[in-house]
Amino acid sequence: MTKDQVAQSSERWDKAADFYERTAEPFTKQYSEAALRALPSLQGRRVLEVAAGTGVFAVAAAQVGGQVLATDFSQAMVTKLQAKLRPFQGAEARVMDGEALALADAQFDVAVSMFGVMMFANYEQGLRELVRVVRPGGRVLLGVWESPYGAGPNLLLKGLLEQAFPEVSVPAPPPGMLALQTPAGIKTALEAAGCRTVEVRRCEGAWTAPSVDQAMALMDELLDLCPVPLYGCLEGELRARLLTDLRQVLADSTRADGTVAVPAAAHLGVGFC
Repeated sequence: MTKDQVAQSSERWDKAADFYERTAEPFTKQYSEAALRALPSLQGRRVLEVAAGTGVFAVAAAQVGGQVLATDFSQAMVTKLQAKLRPFQGAEARVMDGEALALADAQFDVAVSMFGVMMFANYEQGLRELVRVVRPGGRVLLGVWESPYGAGPNLLLKGLLEQAFPEVSVPAPPPGMLALQTPAGIKTALEAAGCRTVEVRRCEGAWTAPSVDQAMALMDELLDLCPVPLYGCLEGELRARLLTDLRQVLADSTRADGTVAVPAAAHLGVGFC
């Protein structure tokens, strides 16, 4: 990815920071809590998070005593991170390229990327960087969606496109999401990046919304803010059909209390350095 492409991509995430904080944090918090359980105590440990977004894992790590450095290439994300980490001694956030970390070798006890490195243009370089900055005996933790098309809205759109519009050519997901979608793929990639051994566990959660109407409103907001390639494949009447089908899928996923819950699974790979 060129510098111009990186800048354009970071600008898109800058624009989405408020929406991401409001909607993605409650969703990904489930998996971040599982990631904490997959690691030894972080009390007093130096912890790096790469592609930290608005900080759901970074804050949780700081709350249990980790000395956290949270990084992201989006200035808007980092600004939010800095405010959230300010109360924690030894915690900070910086703008940084995850494929070229401005950090010395072997200085962290744990390096984490929750649903970040999988989206890098060069995910293998991102993994090498995670391993490089971890001391011998430390750990790298990687969170990856089980589906290469992600979770929540993207996965719903993918399923509907396949069922209702088989004639539509669906854009391929990022190569990292394809390569890392299975335990075997995660193990192979982390070992190639320099980990000695790797353990992978499956983690289940759900994308939720208070009601079908509010779920549809969130989808409208998402598609307006960050056009999804899967949705962009369609025009006019086909888009209208898709949204009608989407409303029905959400209705079928409604709990007794009226809330919507769409199951989503992830893999957590822990590499030992």
